Amino acid sequence: STHSYTGQAKISIQKDLLVFSDYVHEDYNMFNTKPFMSLVRKGIRKKMKPLLESNAGQEKEDNREKIHDDYKDYYDLQDIEDCGYQILENGRFGIQEPFVFQDSFIVKDGFVKNAGNAIIFEIGKFIGKQTEVKDKNRERDFDVHQIYTKSVNNTIRFKIPEGYTISGTEALEKNVENETGAFISSAEEKDGFLVVKTSYQIKNIYEPAANWPKMLLFMDEAAQFYNEKIVLTKK
Repeated sequence: STHSYTGQAKISIQKDLLVFSDYVHEDYNMFNTKPFMSLVRKGIRKKMKPLLESNAGQEKEDNREKIHDDYKDYYDLQDIEDCGYQILENGRFGIQEPFVFQDSFIVKDGFVKNAGNAIIFEIGKFIGKQTEVKDKNRERDFDVHQIYTKSVNNTIRFKIPEGYTISGTEALEKNVENETGAFISSAEEKDGFLVVKTSYQIKNIYEPAANWPKMLLFMDEAAQFYNEKIVLTKK
């Protein structure tokens, strides 16, 4: 999958994934400066180069392990394999420039369940875990203070297996929006794919406690979407 971050969210993910080897040579070219290693004596350079490469490799491996653990929780999976990532755009030279990376992983037991001749696919999980507000937390006396406003948009392209039809897509159509935020989703079959789009929005950094019920409307809808499934049936 491909991820693109801007705004405050970009700063956090850059800190998590960027290591010096991802951008140092780009900086040398941009600012027309000599590489640090070219200024070091040959004997010292010979010793330092493998150490720097080893450190960069270890940082990337640590990042892959962190992604592995984060994704198990984010997608509610027991285990994933071969988790990796590749940075496409580092987003370091402008507020509007996105930080873009691709990731991939293999799941053997997740998202799919057999039900007789049908297959149940937990497509809602692909937006990641959502906040479920339960019990006493549904009543609030204190005002709501957010760190920043945000908009999280997803596009899910699910290839429909040959010889199967899909049902249950109507549950993927949601539209709740008010002055506090929104959760909007759509689903469309196109060119052999089911294309699902979602948008989760927090519009304000401050809301009075009186607006909490309005926030619950779109938060509940997002939490419900996470649990939505589609059914694949042989033609």
